[in-house]
Amino acid sequence: MVLSDIPSRHLLLGSIMCSYHDEMLRANTAEGYEPLGVDEVIASGFKRAFRKHVDILSQKKEDAQRFLD
Repeated sequence: MVLSDIPSRHLLLGSIMCSYHDEMLRANTAEGYEPLGVDEVIASGFKRAFRKHVDILSQKKEDAQRFLD
């Protein structure tokens, strides 16, 4: 098991793709919607990936703590 300070490439890329997909859905369904720029979509994907990474690390911590208790 490897613990890293940053999310994996797969998590980053997948999160950026999810953000892009979400943006396309909003652009197609919201009237008068101002689309985000490419940089904003990528930044949104990075934030999503880091939130998920924190969740994963928190779960690993809880699992390890249960082992010690």
